Amino acid sequence: MSTLLVVPGQPGSGVDCRSSAVTTFGFGTATHSLLRSPADRLPANGSSAGRVRAGLVVDGVVALAGLVANRALAPRPGEASARSLGRLAASTSAATAVARVGAHLVKSGVHRRGGRLITAAVTVVTSAASYA
Repeated sequence: MSTLLVVPGQPGSGVDCRSSAVTTFGFGTATHSLLRSPADRLPANGSSAGRVRAGLVVDGVVALAGLVANRALAPRPGEASARSLGRLAASTSAATAVARVGAHLVKSGVHRRGGRLITAAVTVVTSAASYA
């Protein structure tokens, strides 16, 4: 994404690229915290496995809801900015939730036999799914 914003010979294009990266990082971090908060309120029995299950439930629901909202808010010619921002929020939330599902799966499988292979596979699948 950032390479598309950098135009050779155009002053300020590097600033646009950096501000876009900072905004994306900030929005992703805020979405991550927003998803963790309700998961922490679900009963987890005080165990790390319970915490992972609670996170999977919240992230699964948000990923599904984000994909449904993204489909419902398909781009239209001359659409309002609010609709576009809604689609952006839905797709970003869904991508963050999918990445968090991958993180939960990695966390639960990393200490098992073949954990590195599981980690590599989940990373590849999660990366592909978050861009879909």
